[in-house]
Amino acid sequence: MNVFVSDITEDSLKDFVPEPVDVVSLIFVLSAIHPDKFLPALFSVASVLRPGGALIFRDYGLYDMAQLRFGRGNKISENFYVRQDGTSWRWRLDLMFSPATM
Repeated sequence: MNVFVSDITEDSLKDFVPEPVDVVSLIFVLSAIHPDKFLPALFSVASVLRPGGALIFRDYGLYDMAQLRFGRGNKISENFYVRQDGTSWRWRLDLMFSPATM
């Protein structure tokens, strides 16, 4: 097992992973990525996955307490919000992943 921390929006994961891996785990990562950097980050992750490998992730869900606590000033569009630290998150995986064929 190879465990490391990286900024997947800036770093080339191939610098950390010398050969393809079977599994990549992203825990509360996807929601912290700016929409403009989301696809490049996904492609970076895909570049180190072995064919047939798995991307395992855990993030916020539709109607969870984090979403329900947002005020009107945080809503950018339907199911798309900005947090106080300037990061955003979206509750529609189909919208997040549809441009990327992985």
